[in-house]
Amino acid sequence: MTGKKNGVAAKLRSDNKPLINVHCIAHRLALACGDANNSVSYILTMEKILIQLWSLFKNSPKKAAKYAKAVMNASELGVTNAMTRRGKKKLSKRFHKACKTRWLSTERAIEGVYNDFAALTQTLRQLKEENDSAAIGLLKQVGNVKFLGAVYLLNEAIPILAHLSRAFQKGAVSFAAIDPAIKFTLDELEAIADEEKPLTNLKKDLSEGGRLSQCDMRPLVASDEKQLTTLTKAYVAALRDNINNRFDGSIPVLTAFRIFNPLAVPNRSEPVFKEYGMKDIVILADHFYQEMEVKVKDEKKEELICEWRKFKYNLLSIKDDIPAEILTPPVKRNLIA
Repeated sequence: MTGKKNGVAAKLRSDNKPLINVHCIAHRLALACGDANNSVSYILTMEKILIQLWSLFKNSPKKAAKYAKAVMNASELGVTNAMTRRGKKKLSKRFHKACKTRWLSTERAIEGVYNDFAALTQTLRQLKEENDSAAIGLLKQVGNVKFLGAVYLLNEAIPILAHLSRAFQKGAVSFAAIDPAIKFTLDELEAIADEEKPLTNLKKDLSEGGRLSQCDMRPLVASDEKQLTTLTKAYVAALRDNINNRFDGSIPVLTAFRIFNPLAVPNRSEPVFKEYGMKDIVILADHFYQEMEVKVKDEKKEELICEWRKFKYNLLSIKDDIPAEILTPPVKRNLIA
């Protein structure tokens, strides 16, 4: 329905270019992340592996029990604690099905593999000894540094994306807050590549005495490090490009509507009052008058600017009448209008 080329909104805009459609922002983010996954082949392979792992344990209580026992042994939960309601709940959350359009589910799936990688590979090896063909194939795909490096990459990136997705799903999102939130997220993702966080953490955990030192994994060699660095840069670049592609077209216009917030209007005595909102009103004028001839467009734009200069005073006049609960919104509500 909201496809960039053939969706209903795109077809309506072909007849009415100034039209603005606001799709579910969290879903748009998920689509951008899905597009990024599709453009990086090994990340797409990772999704398939996660689903196969989920299916392996979901469809066999016996295999799931082996995995649960391995998790208990690896994390030293103990049988008594595992049999409590809290222990069972903790074990039940160890593995989740990955889904492109549900990033919170993908986050939990990666978190499960990251936290319980030792237990996972141990379980697959046990099933291999029983000639379980599915486990044998999965062990080949999972029990190597390439897969593990990708897990470390996703464990860094997905929580950042999931945090943004959660923020977009809280109540009424302020249009003015969308652009800064996306820019912050992109900078956080760039930091993953610039600082080589996945590689640094993986080397630390595989070293002697590290979290995965008992996993029977060979040490990283130069080619492994180069492979993970390349994958990290490719994935971060794909996320950046696809997020920008999904949001760039509408964000400037939506952000420009922030000037109509009475609380944002400075007092008349402040030097910035005179120029307040001028850049944003020009953005709105260029958008809504884009189909007009140049001369008519310029006249309309000038008329709108004049109207805005007067309308600022109207916004200022109602500033004192705004209810107290709006002036002091609840704390800990990111991106909420």
